[in-house]
Amino acid sequence: MLYNKYGEELVDTGFGEFDNGTCANVYRDPNNLLLKVYKWDVNPRSHLTKGMFNILKDVNDKSFVKLRDYYFYYYPNFMYSDLDAYTMDMVPFDRRNILNLLYADLNYLYECSYELERLAEKLSKLKICLFDTNGYNIIFNEHGAVIIDPDKFYRVPFLPYRMVLKQNKEAILEYIRSYIYRCARESGYGYQLKYAMTDPLLYNKDLKSELPILLRDLYHGSDTIYEFGTKRVRNRF
Repeated sequence: MLYNKYGEELVDTGFGEFDNGTCANVYRDPNNLLLKVYKWDVNPRSHLTKGMFNILKDVNDKSFVKLRDYYFYYYPNFMYSDLDAYTMDMVPFDRRNILNLLYADLNYLYECSYELERLAEKLSKLKICLFDTNGYNIIFNEHGAVIIDPDKFYRVPFLPYRMVLKQNKEAILEYIRSYIYRCARESGYGYQLKYAMTDPLLYNKDLKSELPILLRDLYHGSDTIYEFGTKRVRNRF
């Protein structure tokens, strides 16, 4: 049984098994609300804390999953800071057709990187650092890129904003690198793709020639203006 912060039992709205991982199981109800429940044998240090949850719950951004409420296995003791479960909105995607960035339009990747940068700026102002930036913690779909797992985010209240932002920009680059590697691996090309992405071997002609430039500019900064659609964006990162 799970209880919210007021000691009320979680109402089962028809949650069914949706996904599972090393640390938690995820359930979905008919309204596309997800319930993430940590496994009993998982170290509580891997749990999202109440303090972090309450900060992230107020982050409204298209590139970040919307958090809803948190729960405990037992009647809540307000001395405890670690959560046992929480709910969040489901990010639309189709398991049978996860957008493969190896074949995606280059402008789409530019657009996603721009939106992720905006998120990095928001979180950096809150002194929150992105962490656990693997390719399974972010979703790319027709609406853009969305970070879906904040469990290992952490705060650095005494670091200057610029230092936090620099770290978060590097983390976003790692999300993109890791997701592309995931796409390559799941497409059967992983053995041919260097994880460092310094000279990525990709199977879209435009990406093969342009993505290394994007990754370099994301990491080091550039005065290049990229044009796509009606947008002109300078100094992405």
